[in-house]
Formats: sequence, C-alpha cells, structure tokens
Amino acid sequence: MKKVILFLVGIVFFLYGCTQSNINVIQKVESPNGKYVAYAHVRNGGATTSFTPSVYIIESSYSENEQIEKLKRDKWNVFFAKNSNDNDINLEWENDSKLKITYPKGTSSIYYKVDIFNGIEIEYIEQD
Repeated sequence: MKKVILFLVGIVFFLYGCTQSNINVIQKVESPNGKYVAYAHVRNGGATTSFTPSVYIIESSYSENEQIEKLKRDKWNVFFAKNSNDNDINLEWENDSKLKITYPKGTSSIYYKVDIFNGIEIEYIEQD
C-alpha cells in the first residue's frame, strides 16, 4: 500500500512539474503615477509548447512575488503572441493612461491585442 501511495504522489509531482513554465521577464515598467506595473515577458513552456511573448498589466499594490505568481498563472492580459521567441518587446508609459508596446516587425501569430485595459490606452508599434 505504501508503494502505491508513493507512486501516486510521484505521479502528481511529475505532472505538476510538467505544467509549470518558465517566465523570463524582459522588462518591468511602472506607470508614472505608480498605480500599475507593465511586464513584458516570454514564457517557455518546455519541450511541448512554444515560446510566447506577452505583456501583462497589474496593479502595483500587489507585492512583487504576487505579481510574478499572477504572470505564471494568468499568463497575459493585453498582448500575446505564440510560436515566437521574439523577446524584443519594449514598453514605455507615455503618461498615466497610455502605454506603448513596441515589438519586432513580422512577429508571428499574434493572438491577442487589447486596445484599452482598465482605462489605459495601449498603442502597438511594429518596429523594423
């Protein structure tokens, strides 16, 4: 019975490890008023999934650890591309209510772009 329980526990840990992905934060930029933090990051899901460059905006009231956990759990909320390893995403706050996201021209498989998030206008710029 102990061997069966140990085996099942081992399977659970193995499957949990397979679902975890690595987050590489490219850039973290706080809004001028300090209310929000924008993250540009690339998720590497391992051998079975592609690299996914993403942008996530979160309230700065969360601790840095909570912010990173949200990135791991929620993945993206304003920009998401798939099948790409482009990590040349650049973030720049123009003011408290406008964020510029610059990404390489030809970035493939852009699946998600939000123009307004919590009253923040988002401008996307493809750059050579």
